[in-house]
Parts: sequence; structure tokens; C-alpha cells
Amino acid sequence: MGRRGRPRKYTRKYRCPECGSNWCVKNGKSRDGKQRYLCKECGRNFTIGAERLKKPEFLKEQALKMIAKGSSISAVSRILNISPWTISTWIQREGKRLLKEHEKKQKL
Repeated sequence: MGRRGRPRKYTRKYRCPECGSNWCVKNGKSRDGKQRYLCKECGRNFTIGAERLKKPEFLKEQALKMIAKGSSISAVSRILNISPWTISTWIQREGKRLLKEHEKKQKL
């Protein structure tokens, strides 16, 4: 038997900038009135033509070094003028990366 429910609705025009899937649906409008889309594959919200703004890599490294030396997230946030949310996301991602690296070494 086949899948139940509505079949997938593919858009031919747009692809998710994160995963490349074309299984995207409209998801409201942004503050400036541009159409927003939701990728049903990876769950990312995006606007066509908008570039993702990334912080420079050296800033991320500097923030992680300051945290490792004992500075608080709020202190690093104030000094480097970065959102505390961004810093905590960097910490979580780095922790996951180090955990995977450690598990690989354990298997060898």
C-alpha cells in the first residue's frame, strides 16, 4: 500500500539553501513583505534572495577561547558585541563536534 495523506508538493522554482530540497511550502511573509518558505525536508525557514549572515570565523574562535578560559557568556557577549544566544549555539555545536571526534577515536 502507498502512503496515506496528501502527496508531496514540490516547487520547481525554489530550493532550500540548507539541504537543496525542492519540497518547500509558503510560510508567511517577512517584516518587509517578502514571501517566506519552509523546507519540509530539513525544517529551515528562508526567504528567496536573502543571504545568510554569518559572523567571521575569528570572532567565533575568540569567543570560544574566552569561554574556555572562564569568562561568562554574558561577559563575552558584551565584549565582542555578539548575542548570548549565538555564543551558546556555538558552544553547543563545538561540544557536539568534539564528542563525535572523541567517539571516533574510541572506536579506533
